[in-house]
Amino acid sequence: MNLLKRLSVAFGILLVSSAVFAQGRVSGVVKDRHGEPLIGANVYVKGTTISTISGLNGDFNINAPDSSSVLVITFNGYQNLEVPVRDLATANLQLKPVLVNDFEGFYGNDSYYNLTTANTLIMTDDVATGLETDVYQFMLGRIPGLEIVSDGGNPWGNVDYRLRGGYSSTSENRKPLLVVDGAYFDEDFAINALNPNDIESIRVLKDATATAPYGDMGSNGVVVITTRHAGNKTLSASYDGNVSYNIANNNADNYGNSISTKHNASVAGVAGPMPYRASLGYNAINGTMEKTGSDRLSASFWVGPNLLDEHLKINANGYFRKVNHEYYENLKFSNFQGTLKADYSVHSFEDLHVNLMASYAMSNSKMDNGDEKSVKMMYDGNISLAHEFENKNYIELKAGARLSDNNQDDHASSALYGQFNTALGRFLLNANARYNMYSDFNNMSGAISIGVRPVNDAVLHVGVGILGLTVGDKPKTISKFQTATYNLGIDYGNPKKRVYSSVNFYIHYNNHKYSWSMDDEYYNDSIVTQTALQDIPLTNVGGELALGVKILNFKNVKWRIGANAAYNTSFTSDRSKYNEYLSKNGNPYVIGDKPMTYNVYESVYDDNGKPIPGLYVDKGYWSDGKIDWQDRDMSNFSPLPTVIAGLNTYFEAMGAYLQIDSHASLDRYNLTAPYAGTGDIHNSSFLRIDDIVLGYKFSNLWLFSGRAYFAVQNPYVFTKYTGDEPEIYDGIDFGKEENYQRPTIFSVGVKLNINIKD
Repeated sequence: MNLLKRLSVAFGILLVSSAVFAQGRVSGVVKDRHGEPLIGANVYVKGTTISTISGLNGDFNINAPDSSSVLVITFNGYQNLEVPVRDLATANLQLKPVLVNDFEGFYGNDSYYNLTTANTLIMTDDVATGLETDVYQFMLGRIPGLEIVSDGGNPWGNVDYRLRGGYSSTSENRKPLLVVDGAYFDEDFAINALNPNDIESIRVLKDATATAPYGDMGSNGVVVITTRHAGNKTLSASYDGNVSYNIANNNADNYGNSISTKHNASVAGVAGPMPYRASLGYNAINGTMEKTGSDRLSASFWVGPNLLDEHLKINANGYFRKVNHEYYENLKFSNFQGTLKADYSVHSFEDLHVNLMASYAMSNSKMDNGDEKSVKMMYDGNISLAHEFENKNYIELKAGARLSDNNQDDHASSALYGQFNTALGRFLLNANARYNMYSDFNNMSGAISIGVRPVNDAVLHVGVGILGLTVGDKPKTISKFQTATYNLGIDYGNPKKRVYSSVNFYIHYNNHKYSWSMDDEYYNDSIVTQTALQDIPLTNVGGELALGVKILNFKNVKWRIGANAAYNTSFTSDRSKYNEYLSKNGNPYVIGDKPMTYNVYESVYDDNGKPIPGLYVDKGYWSDGKIDWQDRDMSNFSPLPTVIAGLNTYFEAMGAYLQIDSHASLDRYNLTAPYAGTGDIHNSSFLRIDDIVLGYKFSNLWLFSGRAYFAVQNPYVFTKYTGDEPEIYDGIDFGKEENYQRPTIFSVGVKLNINIKD
């Protein structure tokens, strides 16, 4: 009997212990793709309403009904992770981004194709300060070889991009092609229509092996933008906003301090089979110079239902932005871009996909002198086959066609394209071809790149490509081919390691069309105009280095530094007639040892070595008793920098963080009084501190997670330049009254993530 009692007591204790265990709390740590703690991840017990959010260190505690329960971990932009409670102690809770198909953990690339090309990926959540008002601010100082300078430092959003020196020293068409969710046009619809808060990632493609899928439109490089989609929560919302005080760094009469505000709100969720996301933003930018303010209203939507047992995936999105500028002619413009995509994986043969896409873009601007409207459409379809074998070998084939239509000038173009990628052991191969058909000529683009992985964390790659090779007859104004690129690079990195790097060397040979004939019979002022000289092609040679180091990587303390630098030298041939024309028409530039070399008069100096105003040297070889264009001398100084660089750092301890971003431009020169006087030339090299952000991250604050911050933008510029603003794209310094001098901006802001319902 005593034995029976003892067994009964033991059995009861066992039952109680089992019940306690079955209904006990379990814990874990959620990590992002870099292996760092992920704040604000949603953790819930599958099939129940029990949920929680990961804390500052990615940690969570949750009640589990029993050991057979399954935890589901979700975070916007990452793949869902399901983990049985019984396996929680040994499970890897590192989430994988939706975009990423890691090749043995290679850092910074999301496909086999991108492993063999020169490209840079930015995940906006990793670099965002909360201060961004335009797309370009995510890339400033973070993309090796990409120079981003607003025209004269103005605040109106007129931003120039030059990647690896650009193809032309004078053409305004020097920006990379912008691709948004697979749609692309030959104008900046993306910059004008997108709210930066709607962007999830930005990838910059640099060499022809990366840009060949876009043909000759990718001659200047390609910026591929992926927008945000919904997560897997039933309903969530977010708010991101700040208030800024702008301090004028100019004492001219037309300058003064001002206040700006920014507000962005979004809602996302899943309604039945329909995941969705919508956002609304308002940005009131009040410049520190008269008539430099603007109001920006933006809206976006996205829906992405999965149909036919998830074999058919639909994506539909639209982005709208309306901007009212205060400056000249009362410019107002609105831009809309919408895209509809369908991806069907064939039943019983899921490796085979059929993809269809249609995109529409509209731009409408209104000014005092009239209205201008542009409408463009694009249609694309392809069939792809991709398969990854058990031994990590991989093969991908793609073939498709594209048709674009511009209703504004009744011009249409079409293209056929194909792509082949493979990974065989440590050997990788990528090949692209595209055939463009225009109304009056056709051209081809092709590229091949080869990669080898000497060790698991590194890829050595070499690529060569040619863009825009004319096929058959062509107009006289079209060159035989547009661009040829040779690239050699090595990339190294792994999320588990503390150092990652990328090194590239390139030759970028451009042969773009001339806008006017070089024949003497056409060379006269009545036919040749300044506009006709906008295309002077360049050949660029250079190298790029990117480096990231995790100095500290502990649970509660983190410190990382990122740096990049790029060297580029440019030159052109057959420059004599260009130089003569430019000088004859008073243009301050000629083509010298560097593009856009300043062409100035030589001053006459007094006995004290000071220039005598208005008195210049009448050159002996032109000596004719008067001072004119023939007396100008090539200075060999240029506004185009030889070296550009970026440096950023992030330090975090117990939720508090400090972020500093900067960029530099070296061996560049500004010209003052360019059309008269001495045309003084000054070294305008600089290192600019772009922003300093001090903030605090929080989570598990009722339904909220997020951060609050205080920031200062443009606090200091290290330079020997004595003018008002060293960072002017064309280098012409008109002085305080004309050039917009960047203000120093103090901001207070908050970003909130709200989990309304799981």
